[in-house]
Amino acid sequence: MFAREMKFVIAAICFMALLPAPIAGNRLPDSTTPAMTDTGVGDKEEDREAKEKSRLVEVARRAALAFATAHDFPDDQIQRLNGKPLSVEKVELEDKQAGYLFQWLNNGKGGGWYVHVRVNAERQTATAFGGFSPE
Repeated sequence: MFAREMKFVIAAICFMALLPAPIAGNRLPDSTTPAMTDTGVGDKEEDREAKEKSRLVEVARRAALAFATAHDFPDDQIQRLNGKPLSVEKVELEDKQAGYLFQWLNNGKGGGWYVHVRVNAERQTATAFGGFSPE
């Protein structure tokens, strides 16, 4: 019984770590339950890209919130940073690495509070800049 429980624990740990479960010897001869093996089911390319973009949005949002808080933006403007960014643009950064430029607040018509955040997609670092433009 202990050997069967250990194999289940190993398979569960592999699942939590997103590692393939060991295939050989996964099943005891007297077991009536199917072996837990790697089924090959993984994220689709679109799912991975969506997760990556979502993670980058959160990196950018944290940078925007930190910037706005440090520079005494009005509370109503800081609350708006919790919403979706107004624009997301894929850019090439100075070091020739892929990055994204996020914009919050200002609606693109000029004037008012604005925050822009550049995120290095590979390093997941962010640079925020913004302020108030009278128009």
